Amino acid sequence: MLRYISATADKRISDKFKFTHDMWLWMKAIAGSKWALRRYYAWTWLGSLLVPIWNAYWRKWADVSEEVDQDDWDLDTIRNATERQIFARTMVKPQYAIAGNAWQLSTLPESKILARRRRRLLKVIGKKNYLIRMILKDPCITKEDFSNYKQMTGWRWSTSLDALSSRGCEIMEPPKFPVELISANRIEEDVLWAAWNKNYK
Repeated sequence: MLRYISATADKRISDKFKFTHDMWLWMKAIAGSKWALRRYYAWTWLGSLLVPIWNAYWRKWADVSEEVDQDDWDLDTIRNATERQIFARTMVKPQYAIAGNAWQLSTLPESKILARRRRRLLKVIGKKNYLIRMILKDPCITKEDFSNYKQMTGWRWSTSLDALSSRGCEIMEPPKFPVELISANRIEEDVLWAAWNKNYK
C-alpha cells in the first residue's frame, strides 16, 4: 500500500498545499526508491551542516540557557523572555521541525550516512528531550533519565524547555488537572518506553 501511494502521489498534498521537496523525496525513499533516498540525502546535506551552527549562533546571541528538566521548568521563562530571545525564536529552526527531521531519519535504512545525520541532528536537540534523542539513538540515554517522567501539556517532545519556546507546556498535576484526565493522558510516557524498547533493549 505504501509503495502504491508513493508511486501515484504527486507533489500536491491538497488544493492549497504541496509537499516540500525533501518531504516528497523522503516519501519516495521509504517506499523503496534508492534514487529518492540518494536525492534526499543530497538535498538535505547542506542544512544538516548549517542548522547546528545557525541555531547555536542565535542561542548565544539571545543568551538562551540550556534546556532544563521538566521539574525545573517555569512558564515565566516564556513570559519574561527578552526582546532578543523573542526575536531569536523567529530565526532558529524550531524544535518541531527538527523533531520532524528526526522522525524521518528513524524510518530510513541503516547506513553510515544515516549515522552521521543522526549525530549532527543530536547537536540541536535539547538534552532533556529524551524521546527525540532516543529515536536518534543517542548512546548517552539511560532508563533512569526518563523513568520518573510526568505527562505534560502541549506535546513536550516537539518543543524545548527554554526561552526559545513559545508553547505553554506544563506538568499535568492536580488540582489544576483532574486525576481522571491525567490518568487518561499517558501518551508521552508510553512513547518514551516504546522508543526505549525499540532502540535500547
